Amino acid sequence: MPDGRQVHGLWQNSDGDVIRFDNELSTVSGTKYISERRTKHHWIARQLRQTGSNDWQGDIYYQHPSSLGISKVEITFNPFGIVPLAVTLKGGSDSFASNFEMHDLRSRYFRTVDLEMATEGNVVLDYVTSYNTHEHPNRPNDLPNLNLTIVNVFEKAGIDIRIHEGRNDVPISKDDREWDDNELNQAMLEYCKLPIKDKTWTIWFLNASMYTHDTTAGIMFDAYDQYQRHGSALFNLCDYFTPPADDPNPEAWIRREKFKTTIHEIGHCFNLEHSREKEKDIPWIPLENVDNASSFMNDRSHGANDFTLHERFYADFHFTFTKEEILFMRHAPDEYVQMGNSETDSSHG
Repeated sequence: MPDGRQVHGLWQNSDGDVIRFDNELSTVSGTKYISERRTKHHWIARQLRQTGSNDWQGDIYYQHPSSLGISKVEITFNPFGIVPLAVTLKGGSDSFASNFEMHDLRSRYFRTVDLEMATEGNVVLDYVTSYNTHEHPNRPNDLPNLNLTIVNVFEKAGIDIRIHEGRNDVPISKDDREWDDNELNQAMLEYCKLPIKDKTWTIWFLNASMYTHDTTAGIMFDAYDQYQRHGSALFNLCDYFTPPADDPNPEAWIRREKFKTTIHEIGHCFNLEHSREKEKDIPWIPLENVDNASSFMNDRSHGANDFTLHERFYADFHFTFTKEEILFMRHAPDEYVQMGNSETDSSHG
């Protein structure tokens, strides 16, 4: 009997229809594309119900534009049938059907992003791209012993991150070795090999020394030009990465902080807002601020070195995003998630 695991993933047919069937979140979303970069409509149904051995049904939770007028989705999957996957949208007396062949299952991931990792030149930086969850003793008792990387953190969130090696000699123009937003943007425009002057699924990440504000550990700096959210950076020599004097494993403390901050800043490129600022500006759907969220996007452990706050946060942190943040990255309209598309903090997750 087919189950949701066989259907899970991104389907795209030759008519410009995309279906994202999410067995993990019991969610399905769909997009009708006019062209590669233009969307005609987008919809999301949550809390899918299995109504038969190979059938699912769900109520429409979100639709854009709101005038689309659909209320329900019905899905039938038969891998050996003439039409392996049939998706029917219903609203009033109207219905819209999309059919998919097995070769239309394009990926088990919901989105693919190219990430170029660059490094400031002429300085030794102990930057971090991986972390073992049991390196530091302050952790949840039920936290699995995992070797985390940037790739598999986002893989768990349903995102395929493809790492590209960038320049390892990116220069800074000032003698004080303190970057500002303008210098970071100029460096990205000059040294990034990926396309960033457009609406593209691309990110440039710089491992740098220091920011002009010495308490800033990391930043998504690309928030001012026409195509925003392509660039972020980590400042490896920031005082923030100084562990408390009595920490039982200071090296692991530093690695943990740098890894968490790296994921956090990349998360901003996906238009994710801080956990405590979800209601800020224009969220994509009504969201609530959560001060103590167990999420990479919780920044309460950033800024001033409140080590008690650090300890409380990591005692409950499972090195993941919240379900609401994962829903946004997997299923929100392209316009809200894609780098270079909607502006920073506009229709954010």
